[in-house]
Amino acid sequence: MRARIIIFSLILLLGSNKVFSQRITWNGQLSGWLMGNEESVLSQAGLRYIPNVFVQKPLNNALFMDAEISFNAFATGYYDDWKNTDSDGECKPYRLWARFSGNQFEVRAGLQKINFGSATLFRPLMWFDRIDPRDPLQLTDGVYGLLLRYYFQNNANIWLWGLYGNDEVKGWETAQTEDDGLEFGGRVQVPVYTGEVGLTYHHRRADFSRAPHMSLVSTKSLIDENRFAFDAKWDVTIGLWLEGALTHLDTDIPFLKYQRMLTLGADYTFN
Repeated sequence: MRARIIIFSLILLLGSNKVFSQRITWNGQLSGWLMGNEESVLSQAGLRYIPNVFVQKPLNNALFMDAEISFNAFATGYYDDWKNTDSDGECKPYRLWARFSGNQFEVRAGLQKINFGSATLFRPLMWFDRIDPRDPLQLTDGVYGLLLRYYFQNNANIWLWGLYGNDEVKGWETAQTEDDGLEFGGRVQVPVYTGEVGLTYHHRRADFSRAPHMSLVSTKSLIDENRFAFDAKWDVTIGLWLEGALTHLDTDIPFLKYQRMLTLGADYTFN
């Protein structure tokens, strides 16, 4: 239902000559794969196509409107042998958002990717995406929500978001968000020395009754979840970065109450 509402809203925007009449960009990403093992030269074959439409219109010298529409269409075939085959396929929305922005702010609503932090392998701040560092295409499903960002003159910035209607687990979650549950949070990011430091918070209510492995040990089905995070990155000849997160669950079971994650890293680019 929410996808149809967003698609209808974007179609209205795209069809308005007064709003979107200047620039429309169409592109797509096509990828395929083949897999084999010791028992079969070909055990799996797949094809994925992600068409993308991006529309942009300056309203004046300082205000802009744009939108992105893309779908993830893929098909996979499985081959135990050439006599026993199976297939699977799906076409689902990948990005469906509209944005109103200025020189120092943006407001973006719809199905979008929200991610932040400096880590690349183990990511404590992987809250709303599931990007696999081994994936050269860096594909990940988005989340339905409203995102507001404001940028100060000194490169500091503030994020505020509200998420609604996301039925699947995302990031490090082990249980889905309650039906019709509203999630909200924010982030402050400020420049410090030769890098930047960020503080992040997010709140939601998890439904443990929809996660059998959690409902067996929890005395409550709906659990308030609060996440707090700190991250920093500096460029001092080499890149140094730190990312840590603490998740608190409002439950009386001690080993479920807190989850801690921390990662330290460094990187260097040779001439």
